Amino acid sequence: MNQYMNLRQAATLIFCIVMMHISSSNAQIIKGTDTLAVSWLYIDANTSENLVDVKWITDAEVNNDFFTVEVSTDGNSFEAIAKVKGSGTSPMTNYYNQTVEAASFLRYFRIRQTNFDGRSSFSDVIAVAPATEVGEFRVQQTPDNGDLRISFLHNSDAPAYIVITDLNGKMFADKHIQSQTGLNQVDLQNLNLTPQYKYEVTLVSGTSSKSQKILTR
Repeated sequence: MNQYMNLRQAATLIFCIVMMHISSSNAQIIKGTDTLAVSWLYIDANTSENLVDVKWITDAEVNNDFFTVEVSTDGNSFEAIAKVKGSGTSPMTNYYNQTVEAASFLRYFRIRQTNFDGRSSFSDVIAVAPATEVGEFRVQQTPDNGDLRISFLHNSDAPAYIVITDLNGKMFADKHIQSQTGLNQVDLQNLNLTPQYKYEVTLVSGTSSKSQKILTR
């Protein structure tokens, strides 16, 4: 009888050990599933001339295969436009960037991160303003009253800022305008500019600017 009880106790002990091992293994799998492969620190984008420089920083990476730069026009439907190699497993801060062509309309960017096992996560979504470009720029003084007429080409509908200074940088006048796609013409009146004096007229719109020096009559 005692021998039978010992065998039964031993079997029960083995069963408990096996169940504890199974429970422990399952807990590790669940924990691994919940672990983020990338710790995102930062994402930003800057427009310069005809390019957009998309930058992002990660604090640490685990089994990270690659990043995909994605773009959208509505902030909902995204498409991939570039692929950047990840750092695998790294406890360090990692810096990335990708340059893409600018556009004349609002766009949204995000970064998709993909593990070696195919799973993915995403960065925050950022909005990037359209690239602006001022083309031909001309300043003329009207013959009758000395007012200034400014003509310029613009590649989009966008705010613009006109400022008149002397050659030492002292401001005499300024004006905010809303430019349109194509040819724009702006008349600046009642400026009371000094005759036979040199001025500089500057137009700024987005990342683009144009300047012209004039000698008043």
